[in-house]
Amino acid sequence: MVQVSYADCCEIVAACKSAGVILAVCHVLRYTPQARKIAELIQSGCIGDVVNIQHTEPVRNLAIFQLI
Repeated sequence: MVQVSYADCCEIVAACKSAGVILAVCHVLRYTPQARKIAELIQSGCIGDVVNIQHTEPVRNLAIFQLI
């Protein structure tokens, strides 16, 4: 679900709090230049057989989510 206004987002946050569920944001990264390069390297075989990939995207300030 994509919302375009602050009020819509506040409504989503309130609904999640009311339902006692986690609100998560997912960024699709498969089309970024970095992800395309990784796919190219894997498909070419130049780095060997890839068994596992783990990606971490650190979030600097989780406290901002407490403001809503």
